[in-house]
Amino acid sequence: MSDTQTPDVPKGYVLRADGAMIKESRVQPIDLARTALVHQLAQQAKKVSADMVAFKLASMHSIDEFVNGSLTKYGVKATRGTKGNITLIAFDGQYKIEVQVADNITFDERLQAAKLLIDECVRELMKGANKELQKLITHAFESDKDGKISTSRVLGLRRIKIDHPKWAQAMDALTDSVTVVDSKRYIRIYERAQSGAYLPIPLDIAGV
Repeated sequence: MSDTQTPDVPKGYVLRADGAMIKESRVQPIDLARTALVHQLAQQAKKVSADMVAFKLASMHSIDEFVNGSLTKYGVKATRGTKGNITLIAFDGQYKIEVQVADNITFDERLQAAKLLIDECVRELMKGANKELQKLITHAFESDKDGKISTSRVLGLRRIKIDHPKWAQAMDALTDSVTVVDSKRYIRIYERAQSGAYLPIPLDIAGV
């Protein structure tokens, strides 16, 4: 959450969206009331957001301490490089906590080698016979409006089984081109319903 700065507004004036100072007497009462309401709720929302960030950090710290304590009983210790998903379930089964790690990945220049090898493989093996596969491959390498390629679509090509040496080379190049930029941890907390199913406790305003 970024901090924003607003200029000092003289008494009897209000700030318009374009930065102009307008006399309060010239502003419609409904506009003043709307502005007051929006500012009030936005400030409350910023506090809730800050509280949620603090809750996540404190929760992750408590979970890490618990996991480390559990591992020490077996003579091992979690390292910084240790990663993976964790599920903690209360003894009474009432609540469940899941911690998941998601990697933010990108591709380096070797993706171009993979693309060229795939194109060669398709030309040599398919001879234009499998149009659907060609469309799938073309779609995988299409970029969005920001010029980014969908990592899930590209990596999904590895699930296609083709008995051709260039395809194997292409998949090797594709795998080697993957670079993990960073990892993000997510925490999700669930409560067991009467049906026995675990339902998430919403921690985002859209899910409430």
